[in-house]
Amino acid sequence: LQGPELVDLAIREVALAFPRHSAWHLWEDPERALVRGRGWSHQYNTVLLLLLRRLGLEARLVHAARVRGFNRPWFMSGHTWVKVRIGGHWRN
Repeated sequence: LQGPELVDLAIREVALAFPRHSAWHLWEDPERALVRGRGWSHQYNTVLLLLLRRLGLEARLVHAARVRGFNRPWFMSGHTWVKVRIGGHWRN
């Protein structure tokens, strides 16, 4: 696989490795969160970032301190996601 298909597979595998969303273990590093199968966006997206880079893709971690959601104008917990370069374009 390559390009979008490879990225989709990596996303699926990381999602399966983190079956439980947990904001109770924010202090755990991404590797420990992976072993325990629980985490929040920073932890599982850091694992995704490392996996994509090992697969030879250019990727970077993005963080927003304030995000919209849950029928509120701003939800203050923040969110982290990965941007990956595919075919010369950055994709979220």
